[in-house]
Amino acid sequence: MGLEIYRPVAAEGAARTSTPGISAFMLVLAVWLGFALWAGWDRGSELSRIQADADRLAYTLGQHVERTLMEADQLTSLLGGAVIERGLDLPLAEWTRNGHLGAEPFLQTAILDASGVLRASTNPTFEALDLGNSRHLRIHVDNPRPTLFVSKPLRGRSSGRWVVLLSKGIVGPTGRFMGVVEVSLDPLSLTSIYKSIYLGSRGAIGLLGTNDFIYRVRWSGEASDPGQPLPASSADRQALAAAAHAEVVEKSPLDDVERIYGVHRLSRGNLAVVIGYDLHEALSMYRARLLLVACIASFLSALIIFVQMRQAKAIERMAKLADRAAVVSRRLRERNQHLHALFFALPDGVAIFDTNRHVEDANGELCDTLGVSPGDLRGATPQRFVELLYRGRRPTRDSVTPSELLATIDCAALSHEFSGVIEFEIADSSSYAVRVVHTSDGAGCVVAVWDVSEMRREQRAKSRFIATAEAEIKIPIANVVGYADLLAADLIPPEKRLGIYRTIRSQAQRISQFVSNHLQLTRLETLGASEMTFHRVDLARLVRDVVEAGFADDSRVTLESAREPVFVMGDAASLASAISHLLENALKYGLGREVNISVARASDERRNAMLKVSDRGMGIKVDELRLVFDKFFRGKLQHGSAGDGLGLALVREIVLLHRGHISLESEVGKGTTVTLHLPAVE
Repeated sequence: MGLEIYRPVAAEGAARTSTPGISAFMLVLAVWLGFALWAGWDRGSELSRIQADADRLAYTLGQHVERTLMEADQLTSLLGGAVIERGLDLPLAEWTRNGHLGAEPFLQTAILDASGVLRASTNPTFEALDLGNSRHLRIHVDNPRPTLFVSKPLRGRSSGRWVVLLSKGIVGPTGRFMGVVEVSLDPLSLTSIYKSIYLGSRGAIGLLGTNDFIYRVRWSGEASDPGQPLPASSADRQALAAAAHAEVVEKSPLDDVERIYGVHRLSRGNLAVVIGYDLHEALSMYRARLLLVACIASFLSALIIFVQMRQAKAIERMAKLADRAAVVSRRLRERNQHLHALFFALPDGVAIFDTNRHVEDANGELCDTLGVSPGDLRGATPQRFVELLYRGRRPTRDSVTPSELLATIDCAALSHEFSGVIEFEIADSSSYAVRVVHTSDGAGCVVAVWDVSEMRREQRAKSRFIATAEAEIKIPIANVVGYADLLAADLIPPEKRLGIYRTIRSQAQRISQFVSNHLQLTRLETLGASEMTFHRVDLARLVRDVVEAGFADDSRVTLESAREPVFVMGDAASLASAISHLLENALKYGLGREVNISVARASDERRNAMLKVSDRGMGIKVDELRLVFDKFFRGKLQHGSAGDGLGLALVREIVLLHRGHISLESEVGKGTTVTLHLPAVE
């Protein structure tokens, strides 16, 4: 639109002397209304940020406390086992001096017999005291199970310092209660590493018992107050009673300071971490921003009044620029043409919605994605656009829903942006990323849609790889290291060492198998068939050789070989590996039932070679059939069985490199049949 629009405005300027005043009033009102809205939003954002910090610190501190409790659990379990093998009078002080028994972070470790008499301690000068009346001992006597109990804060008899006792009952193989292993811990050590974190002069960090609601330790400023009970009226206590994690704002019943709390319940020990920021201190930056923005709003109000008073003269001057309208219009047309060409050259699907929220234009990529022509899409309503995109398919739980996308397109927000991903529950459906950007003047919006199916598959494969690698490498290594440490410390009786050695060997073989399978699959994906040696192979004979070499002793495997040779052009070693993986999978998930393998020629005109492996095991769910050949995928029914999720992916890669294809049929509870189709040669 040219600058000619200012000519009639200038002509009417003299008769509209009241317009600048009205405009100034409306703009100033808008500034202060925006200020009020921003103030409310900023305060809410600040509180959300503070709450997030408190939640994060509570979770992090909770992890530290859980690691300490886990160390105590492992230590008490180890000593309990030693008591069962060697008796109650263990040389704990000697073990501590020799380094076999770590001291940190615990103050003292002791062993009491079933009657409460102190029998062993890491303190070399201990006395055989009778602690039979202690509450924590009675708990284990009344409930003789090897579980870790965390006591209330207690004051030491001689030192006068606060301690928390971590104890576990010792139960013999016959179920006889033999005594208790106690570990004393300075409660401040559970939270002292976070004392350096500045929570304000009146912030608070605490470790609260969830069964008795007594603080094991509590920091507030420079003061530490273990042993304080939390009143029943406390919001923290009520929140913990209802959920494992909570966000609470309340005035503390202990020191009358209003704080915003993050509460995280631990998974062990009946404990919860409480992190609190003083609300007044935490909002100090918000108040400073509020003052600054108020000054800015005042300045803008004055500036608006000044500008509006000069509006009439400005309109008159604008009219003089109308002569330049032709030049500006030409340049705008050229720019629009460039933008139009760019719009249709974009690799992503894009639709432009006008002020009335109808499709004004759409590029070819979007039309291809939706399966319509540009003419059919122009003028479409947001409802029609969403229907074409979803086509009745139900999105997954974490995807953008049709109603959510429709509301985003219809909203009248200025400069609003929205991004999300659409995935459908239907197998093999495409996944889309969608982005909605509203113009700064509210005149419409732009919707971009592009296919992210491959990217989402890669993300899921990476996630499965991380989970599989942890199960197949990290856990076996941890087992090997743990058993090796026990053997090095000479804590395993000689008659049990052979079993330990076999376990270490089994775990090492598990790691080796995972690494070997992963390297073989990576080599096939990277180098393809370049390292294979193709020659004429009798598939029937190869199957017999594989069965005789690796599965001859397994009575579950039955072979139905062809009466005459079935030749294919292939690499014998790779095909043998594929056959072995199929048999291993069938035996692993066959529930101990018969596994059948057969070789034959197809009955169709192509007469391809077919190799079938069938089991009558647990089967595979229908919604997982399309995923079984993905790397590291393991079905929900198979999570109880060992495996790295690479077997079928490796078989599929080998078959594809032999210019064949693989098919799978399965039914839950009835079994699975995998068929390899390979080009036959004479």
